[in-house]
Amino acid sequence: MTYSELSVRDRRSLMLGGLVLAAFITWQFVVKPVQSRLDSLNRIVNSKQQMLEEIRQKALDLKGFKTEVEYLKTQISGQPNAGKMLATLEQIQTKHDVKKWVTRMRPSTIPLGKEYEQIVVSIELVGISFEKLVAFLVDVKAMNLAIGVQHFTIDKRKSASGALKTTMDLVTVVNVTRS
Repeated sequence: MTYSELSVRDRRSLMLGGLVLAAFITWQFVVKPVQSRLDSLNRIVNSKQQMLEEIRQKALDLKGFKTEVEYLKTQISGQPNAGKMLATLEQIQTKHDVKKWVTRMRPSTIPLGKEYEQIVVSIELVGISFEKLVAFLVDVKAMNLAIGVQHFTIDKRKSASGALKTTMDLVTVVNVTRS
């Protein structure tokens, strides 16, 4: 039986069946894969946008760190070497009449690669008053150098006169390649 021999009702049913089949094939093999790919691409884009935001934030952090490093390099370029730092600390001790309580003041250097070295000055003060110790530390801070306190202890036991036993390690970094 040919198409032209079919009744109108059968032709319509056959045409409707063909349309449903064409719609199913179009949905299954065209629309559904394209929609799935679009969803996948949207997830990838969202993930990449989130990664981009993280990278931008890290770039801002890195820029801040770079600024801090440049500042520290300028501070370090003016730092005194171990001998000059020791002499400066001795001047401050003389200024505050702290020298008589110094029982030990010893510098040591630790290389930090080819360009820099760390200077540690260990100081032990025995019999110093709290006020003299604070005045000494205030002047050390006023040296306006990149200097830090690595270790600081005050012995809990003090004498009847209120004198303290204190040990501290003052630390700085210097550029050894500068002229």
